[in-house]
Amino acid sequence: MHIGRSWLVFQLFSAGMFISSAALLPGSFSMYFSMSALSAWWHQKYKLAIFFTAISVLLGWPFVVLISLPILIDIVFRLKYVRLFVFWSIISGVTILLPMIVLDSSFFGKLVMAPVNIVLYNVFNKGGGPNLYGTEPFSFYIFNGFLNFNVIWLLSLMTPIFLLIGYFAVPSRTKQTTLTLPHSLSLAPFYLWMAVMMIQPHKEERFLFPVYPLISLCGAITLDIMQKIFFRIRSAIVKTVSYTHLRAHETGRNL
Repeated sequence: MHIGRSWLVFQLFSAGMFISSAALLPGSFSMYFSMSALSAWWHQKYKLAIFFTAISVLLGWPFVVLISLPILIDIVFRLKYVRLFVFWSIISGVTILLPMIVLDSSFFGKLVMAPVNIVLYNVFNKGGGPNLYGTEPFSFYIFNGFLNFNVIWLLSLMTPIFLLIGYFAVPSRTKQTTLTLPHSLSLAPFYLWMAVMMIQPHKEERFLFPVYPLISLCGAITLDIMQKIFFRIRSAIVKTVSYTHLRAHETGRNL
């Protein structure tokens, strides 16, 4: 509950969420449906997770398939629900991709598959691609994230470290899971997305829109662990001081 309340507060007062939630951009569209897919996945509603992923990737921005890789790994390799994954992938393709191809092709007068064209231009276009519109240094997203989320951004980047610290410092009170999933899997979409975006020469603020809610979530998890560590240390200090006073009092009485 503490993590949920913190996440809500971070979302409400985030400049980045204010911008991304109302922007008419593919990244904003994909943010909504990618987060819906992750929520369905965390609640073990795998059919919805697959369908929302298809909407996000096909109708929104094809690169957000990176965010969905942990979902695929969990469903296909960890749970081994191969038939479910294949069946609902086909359903998603028939209900989303086929109408897209028909409509786009009718307007352009030739066979068009928009998600494929986007990937071909941005990934395999050697003569052009996104670098035509400028490149930025590695630090671009570091400063941009701080502007949009302030200290929460820094907390989100430190979440893996604090999860490790919390595992040893407060093992009985720090759950290493998001509902039924280990954090190493449930939070992987954020760090996978950041790892890929960071190394791209062409950087834009909107490229991080799809994972903005995960920044708040990771920041909330870090804050929760910091709070538990603080109370653990305070409790240890209080016990030590109380024990010292008790020993001193008993010693004085014996004298």
